[in-house]
Amino acid sequence: MLSPRKNFPVFVTGASGFIGGKIAERLLADGRQVRVLSRRPLPGLEARGAEVIPGDLDDVAALRRGCASAESVFHVAGRVGMWGPRSEFFRVNVGGTKNIIAACREAAVARLIYTSSPSVVYNGGDLRNVNESAPLCTQAPCAYPTSKAAAEIEVLSAHNQNFATIALRPHLVWGPGDKNVVPRVLALARSGKLKIIGAGNNKVDVTHITNVVDAHLRAEGALLGSQLSALSWLCRRQAARPTSSPTVNRSSCGNGSTNS
Repeated sequence: MLSPRKNFPVFVTGASGFIGGKIAERLLADGRQVRVLSRRPLPGLEARGAEVIPGDLDDVAALRRGCASAESVFHVAGRVGMWGPRSEFFRVNVGGTKNIIAACREAAVARLIYTSSPSVVYNGGDLRNVNESAPLCTQAPCAYPTSKAAAEIEVLSAHNQNFATIALRPHLVWGPGDKNVVPRVLALARSGKLKIIGAGNNKVDVTHITNVVDAHLRAEGALLGSQLSALSWLCRRQAARPTSSPTVNRSSCGNGSTNS
């Protein structure tokens, strides 16, 4: 897997949450320059070397500051849950994602890795052996799935040769630092309120946080690889043209090294 250059910053939204925080920790451990967006202080990440940018997804100035000179952005922040006004889910998940995309474009960020949700393919029934070809949902009992689906469309529609995007859909993430999935299941079991639906043979996918972080970093590497392949093809194509034709900047073609 190709490695991004370590002398360029990477920006992580949602770093006060479980997934975003663990992604930031891994990036810092890998020697990357990390900026994180958070609505509250994050002394743990700051002590490790992260630059904490106060703000939220509505704060355009904070997003611009985070994206400035960054090569990659991990957009993890969002509104989660089953309850709440539809307008709020769409304001944060869709409007906030549009703000991120705009800030990325303004700063010429090369890659955007978006943390989506498997609920974007909700269809009211069981989902088995489903992959990314399944249609995105437009109706659901709550606004979370439809807002995440709409945000995913924004992210993937923004993809082009200069701005590579991808969406990942981790499900029921657990592991060290988890404060929701396993603790809630255990609490319900201890209180006698844990219910089994059906005959008890239903299958539910869960994802360990280490695998989630690995997937995000591998996604970044895959986007980098695709961009370098496209650049190499363009350079070869331009080099094969007659000398009277316009040519690309050879210095950029030759700068294929990504390891620091």
